[in-house]
Amino acid sequence: MEKAIDEKLLEIYRRLYAAYGPQHWWPAGSPFEVVVGAILTQSAAWVNVEKAIENL
Repeated sequence: MEKAIDEKLLEIYRRLYAAYGPQHWWPAGSPFEVVVGAILTQSAAWVNVEKAIENL
């Protein structure tokens, strides 16, 4: 029987993580900053998002 798509994606993720490790692509000091940054980047330039996070 074929693996479910979520199982396949998880396996791909695990292999990539094992090969390349954490990428640190999101410059945040906490999960809160990641969430706020992700929401703000939907409608603002990153430079403005950084300023907003600094002011929180």
